[in-house]
Amino acid sequence: MIESKVYQDEPLPERRGDEAFFLPEACREMRRLAYAHSRLVRSDAEIFFRQGKRMETFEDSFEYRGGFFRYFPTYQAMDDRQLRGYFSWRTQVRKGRIEATSLSFAFVYLYELLNGIGVRTPEEGFRMLKTFWMAYRQFEPGIDRYLKQWLRDYVVYHNLEKSLLDGFLETGYEKAVRILLHFRSHTEEEVFDALCELSSYDLKASRFYHLHPEAVRLVTCRVFAGLSDWFARRSRNGGIRTFFGEMRTFDYPMFSSAVFYEEKRHPDAVFDLTELCRYSCRDGAWSCERFFCRRDKLHRIGGLLRNIDFLMRRREQFKSTLRPEKSTKTALTLITREIDRWKEEERKRTLPGLRIDLSRLPGIREDARATQRQLIVPGSEEAMVPEESFERESSGPGASLPAAEETLGKAVPETPSPAAETELGLTGTEVEFLRRLLRNEPYEPFLRSHGLMASILADAVNEKLFGRFGDVVIDSSDDRPHVLKEYEEELKGVIG
Repeated sequence: MIESKVYQDEPLPERRGDEAFFLPEACREMRRLAYAHSRLVRSDAEIFFRQGKRMETFEDSFEYRGGFFRYFPTYQAMDDRQLRGYFSWRTQVRKGRIEATSLSFAFVYLYELLNGIGVRTPEEGFRMLKTFWMAYRQFEPGIDRYLKQWLRDYVVYHNLEKSLLDGFLETGYEKAVRILLHFRSHTEEEVFDALCELSSYDLKASRFYHLHPEAVRLVTCRVFAGLSDWFARRSRNGGIRTFFGEMRTFDYPMFSSAVFYEEKRHPDAVFDLTELCRYSCRDGAWSCERFFCRRDKLHRIGGLLRNIDFLMRRREQFKSTLRPEKSTKTALTLITREIDRWKEEERKRTLPGLRIDLSRLPGIREDARATQRQLIVPGSEEAMVPEESFERESSGPGASLPAAEETLGKAVPETPSPAAETELGLTGTEVEFLRRLLRNEPYEPFLRSHGLMASILADAVNEKLFGRFGDVVIDSSDDRPHVLKEYEEELKGVIG
């Protein structure tokens, strides 16, 4: 229930001496029914069901101005006045006059509908549930989270048409994953929105995106299409499931958080609500198999979108840059290629007949090498497949620039310091950068010759050494990075 208060059992009020109050005989019989069933050790849900069936057609016109508040409210939780007040309110609801009342009264009515009390067919029950929800949510919007789930359960339990759930069949991430499963049949805007829905990085808030929305959407969707194809060729579970999450099966309680009694055991059944959600009933027990987005997967797609933003800014020499995410060689190769393709198409649109200046290709290759060294994560699942196979099998976007593509991601050979490799796990480039900082020597020419950025190298060194020092060793908070004094001597002893 929605109320946050905690209530305890209370004795029924004395009716002696209250000549103005009269409890109808039907209500008295309902009370006796509860006592009779309680002697047989029946559950509260069954007692509610039996009482509800007894009072299915009862009407009342008692004027009640009090309240009623309970978790999992039932008839037995009401005193006599509350009981008559509820049935009087229900009488008006059934005549189409739905008015605000104690929320617990509203939930008792919903429980009745879920249990088929006052309902002739499951289809009628669904319509009554939805009608009441649409009317009562204006008084209490908090019932949305219950009704959305209960209506799904109702359709599944009674094997109704899935079209009844149009408009609230899927959650936001379920819809996004479904779009990406069939991205070729959706528009570029729909695919882009789906990726943003699942991303931990808010690409739509990017300043670069606001200036170049069409270009960012184009490159992002092409990169996703390429990666999806790549995963589909190498993953048993398919590209999207590998990239965003996994299917899981778990026990499922029908009409959770409601008072619900099953008079007859439900027959074995399978109900495919969506391609990402399947319900099964076996021996009266329900289970649900559905798709779950894993947090690490969402961070992964967020890193992909962030790197698209970063590399497009870098290509356009945008005045505001980003700190990139670690990525894989496959993803970076594809992003770089799609940016090349976008730029080529842009040049052809603005300057028809202009040929590409091939003399610029060496510079493009060097930029690509530098970016790959900065961002590639060793040991990723894509890295298990040789990069040559990705480029050899790819025949999609950017195939007109094969010479540039073949050079993407090929790092400059490095010779790690044996001591650093053994004790610190640093590469040769990282060792040389750290050595120059320790000696207070100029490092800019070294970085320029390798096409590297000081901030990215400092982050890489700090990450690798954090396990040893429990702290950053290179402070990059100002314009010029430097090694913290408390770690200088130890590092000099290792690096030499």
